[in-house]
Parts: sequence; C-alpha cells; structure tokens
Amino acid sequence: MRHNPVKEPLLAVQIYGGEPDVMARAAERVVERGAKIVDINMGCPVKKVTRNLAGSALMTVPDRAAEVVLQIIERIDPVPVTVKMRSGWSDDHKNARELALRLRDAGAAAIAIHPRTRAQGYEGSADWSVIAEVKAALPDLPIIANGDIFSADDADEIVRTTGCDAIMIGRAALGNPWIFRDLVERWRAQPAPLPPIARERVETILRHFHETLEHVGDPLRGVRKFRQHLIWYSRGSPDGSKFRERVVLFEEPRAVEDAVETYFGGLESMDPREQPIYDSRSALG
Repeated sequence: MRHNPVKEPLLAVQIYGGEPDVMARAAERVVERGAKIVDINMGCPVKKVTRNLAGSALMTVPDRAAEVVLQIIERIDPVPVTVKMRSGWSDDHKNARELALRLRDAGAAAIAIHPRTRAQGYEGSADWSVIAEVKAALPDLPIIANGDIFSADDADEIVRTTGCDAIMIGRAALGNPWIFRDLVERWRAQPAPLPPIARERVETILRHFHETLEHVGDPLRGVRKFRQHLIWYSRGSPDGSKFRERVVLFEEPRAVEDAVETYFGGLESMDPREQPIYDSRSALG
C-alpha cells in the first residue's frame, strides 16, 4: 500500500473479505501504514469476490457481517470503521435496513449505501427510497448516499429525498473530475461553473496521467492503466470513436501526451457553442 502523507493527510482504505479474523489483521495492517479510516466492502457484486463470501455476499450472512465489524473495531479502535453496502443480494433478499441496524450495534461509524441489489450489478436504476428507509431507522448514524448521482442537481435531489448526511460519487467521476467542482460551487450557493474549456481539459488529463504514472511506478503499466480513462474522457466528444480506436494501441507515455494535446487541445479551435458539454451518463453508456 502506497501512501503519500503530504498529499493524503486523511487516508481511508477499503478492505474486503469474509473471515472476521483475517479482516481484523488486514485492518490492523493498513492502520499501521497510515489509514485513518477503514471501510469494509459489503457491496462489490463481482463473482470472484462474492464466491469467497466477501463483498455483497456478506449481506447474506448478517451474523458474520456484524462479527467482521466487531473484530476489526477490537483490533484498531479508536480508528473509525465504516461500511459500504447495497440494498441486498437480490429482489427477494433486500435487507439494507436490518443489516444497517446490526452494523450500527456492532460499532460502525457510518454506512454508505448503493441502493441496487447484487443481482442488478449496475443495471436498472438505483432505488433511493432504500437510503431514505435506512436513514429513518438510524437518524443518529451518518448515512452516505451513492448511486445514480451524475450532477449537482442529482446530488441536491438525493439529499432532499433521503435525508442522507453525505453523498459518494463513483462512476460519474470517470472522465469527469469536474463534477466535484460543480458540487462544491452548488453547495456554496455560487453560480454553476462553465464546462471546462479545451485547455483546461488538456491540463487536467495530463495531470491525471502523470500522477497515474507516478503511482503505478512503471511506464508501460501506467499507460495501459490509463487507456480506459482516455476512453472515458473522450465520450461525447467529436470523432471520439476514432480517438478511442487509437487509444487501445498506446504503449509509450509520449504517445499519450501527444494524443491528449492533439485531440483535446484541438477542441479549442471549435466554436465554444459547439464544444462538448460533458454528460456523465453518456460516458458510462
């Protein structure tokens, strides 16, 4: 686990697993390496995770889920332990409210909810009423809303309709880091920021790329890891499909830098009224 104490003064680390004692040791390890918050993943729908009774599969065994929280807290207290979960395993097994109560009693400091079932994956719509139900049952526990928050308007709506204490942005930030700026300005009661101009896009994407290279520590692996981000950044842009055909062939950092400058920088020559307005939904389609 890499940690830059200057860039990351408050480091939260998410861990997953199904064995309480193993999870407790893992939590202790990440705290030793600088974690200030430990989050337990009870939401991942991926089969390679759930087949080991981890991720969203933990929601099917509430006793074990609570024991995971208990043993972690015993090992790392007073470091806060939080949980990220879903609405349940399937439509026939939705137990977010009941499990949240158990986890609160076990000592969870906060709970984040993505209100889709494991069976849904990321299909269909997030059922925000599940978050409202959990918050109503646990008025004194911080509840974090997640799922289908693609804009500042969505953020306002989910806070209004669920009573949640905070929101968590996931897929909507892929290729659109400006969503956080939009949210901050909305909640400061400031005018909505204009969409980023082409030069700002270039500078942001290159900064993201260079930090990825630094984090990964290997140029080839860094480039390959960043290809998907370039695909997300280019969604909805003119001739984006042609750009994406080139992206999958990139192997050298210079190729990425040149492509970003040429493609995204080229948008500056367009009439501002014709420049793409980023839509997180289209980026995920």
